[in-house]
Amino acid sequence: MRLILFLTAFFVSLSSATSAVGLTVQECRDIKDVYGWAPDGCQSLTLVATKPQSQSMTKPAEVQATVPSAQQVEDHIFFPAGGTNLDRKALRQIELLTQLLNGEVLGKACIALIGHSDTSGGEVANMQVAQARADAVGVAMRQRLTNPLKVEKVLAAGESLPLENLSPRSRWQRRVEIRARTCEVSM
Repeated sequence: MRLILFLTAFFVSLSSATSAVGLTVQECRDIKDVYGWAPDGCQSLTLVATKPQSQSMTKPAEVQATVPSAQQVEDHIFFPAGGTNLDRKALRQIELLTQLLNGEVLGKACIALIGHSDTSGGEVANMQVAQARADAVGVAMRQRLTNPLKVEKVLAAGESLPLENLSPRSRWQRRVEIRARTCEVSM
């Protein structure tokens, strides 16, 4: 099950007053900044979007995108060339996700982290850097989770699974994919 399904359920559950779920004004702004929209309970606040509006959803198949889709941005943490260090934006995204995983709405979710790379290096090196990226995200998430066992898998795919409609050498291929599902064991 994709992370988007869990987040959609989370945002739908926020249709009542924000304070009922315990979100602060800053948390509403953070969700708006990361995901491009805020839960219904946050709508009464003055939130300024920091992301540009998405391009048209219909593109000819032969045209490659220059940026990932909103769903791809939501499901991934991105890295610089050859890099495995988490920048401030990645750490904030991890912080928001772990808050959701520690909360009631996503409290039963577990995740798998899958490291990816672009094709600019050799296959072995790309697999190693992809694993190091997934490990870095895994460590950061486990440090923030009330139950570190919610991070079930930390894997690497290297350059083998590029994002669709983006060049295999695109900087957006350097990422860790986050896949969420309902945990089999009660957390």
